Amino acid sequence: MNIGFDLDNTLIDLDVNKYLVNHFNYHSHKSEVMDWDYSTFPKEIKDIIFDLFKANTFMCGDNIQPFPNVQDKVKELSKQHNIILITARNENLTEGTIKLVNKFFPEIKDINLVGFNMSKKDLFKEKKLDLWIDDSPHGVKDSIDLNIKTHLISNDNTKYNWIARDLKDINIHECVSKIDI
Repeated sequence: MNIGFDLDNTLIDLDVNKYLVNHFNYHSHKSEVMDWDYSTFPKEIKDIIFDLFKANTFMCGDNIQPFPNVQDKVKELSKQHNIILITARNENLTEGTIKLVNKFFPEIKDINLVGFNMSKKDLFKEKKLDLWIDDSPHGVKDSIDLNIKTHLISNDNTKYNWIARDLKDINIHECVSKIDI
């Protein structure tokens, strides 16, 4: 089976809010993120966030850690399945992203980046995914539209994707490590 994974907030914890507290003394929580545009945040904070999404030091730095037990789950799945990573990141992050994935998930050899805010649909088709696992509402909608079995990673800290919880043919999990395949 070809299993596709998103990276940010699916396999690794990209905690923008923690970074904002530690570096800018701006207190917020993941639950305040209601969409990918951070529309509930002040403009100056949104500008900082979108700059962070382009920075190797933030997106690929020492602050990045996998979610608990996810490394073991990926390792387990890779023994029986082909694991494919498809993530949306700026082009300047390619090398750092590959190093990050190799560090935490050496079993993943098929690493693919699409431009930030771009659709992954073409790669879903090209890689002939049988299963897609993502935290993004638009990512899971794209995979469902292609009739790919889909798992949404959603919990109390990921309110930005709650709009996708009602999609037909979706499986919802608190974290990747709790998925049974």
